[in-house]
Amino acid sequence: TGLTKVYYNGSEADWIEIDLDIGNSRLLNANIIFRPALEADDAGYTVSDGLVTGVSAGTTVSDLLASFANMDSTPKVLSANGTEIAETDLVGTGAFIQVSDSEGTAYERATVIVNGDCTGDGLTDSTDVVTIKNTIKTGSALDNCYIKAVDSDDNKVLSTLDYVKLKLTLKQ
Repeated sequence: TGLTKVYYNGSEADWIEIDLDIGNSRLLNANIIFRPALEADDAGYTVSDGLVTGVSAGTTVSDLLASFANMDSTPKVLSANGTEIAETDLVGTGAFIQVSDSEGTAYERATVIVNGDCTGDGLTDSTDVVTIKNTIKTGSALDNCYIKAVDSDDNKVLSTLDYVKLKLTLKQ
């Protein structure tokens, strides 16, 4: 008897390149469920270590998803609480892209980091500046993804430098 189902962490194009004739005859009649890695086209987004970076403030869900059109399945953008975000809505820091296989099983997720957005609303505005200022002043904590969105020197710590750089960015 052969295998009936195989989960393959790659695309159909990758699968075709595998030589199944040598010792793999049990795979010939199996139902292959493809699970390609989440990767963006040439839109300036980077997917690495469970994060999608390079996302500009004001990016809509449909704009973001257009950069992942090369996938065998259509990813979804979900809010931090797991509800699907409408295609016309803005993507905010803390949202995530989720990819599911042809059976509907989610197998990969990456948190979206929107440049300058530490409030998760998809915008870079005075609310973000005030949030950084208050966080630094009170010593309160922000989740790592929100820090990454405004950490201008990439040292994983919010500082006065990050505050000043974001404030100057808004004045431009």
